[in-house]
Amino acid sequence: MITKAAVKLGDDVYTGLRHPQIIHHVVWIGVADYVHQGEQGFVTDDGEFLDRMAASQHAVASGQVKERSSPWPLLSEEVW
Repeated sequence: MITKAAVKLGDDVYTGLRHPQIIHHVVWIGVADYVHQGEQGFVTDDGEFLDRMAASQHAVASGQVKERSSPWPLLSEEVW
């Protein structure tokens, strides 16, 4: 199950409710200089980081979201 939105910067994963909030935080604390430095995704209940596409498949397979007709990657608004 998807539990948090996440941004991965190198080996570090920062989590929160929404990706823009996480990005704002990492820029504010000086970890990233701009939005596109990290990979956006989600974290599962077992702590695994999944990129947006893998998270889409995981959320559907676990029944967390209904089958998606959109070709776009999973958005946090679809999960909670």
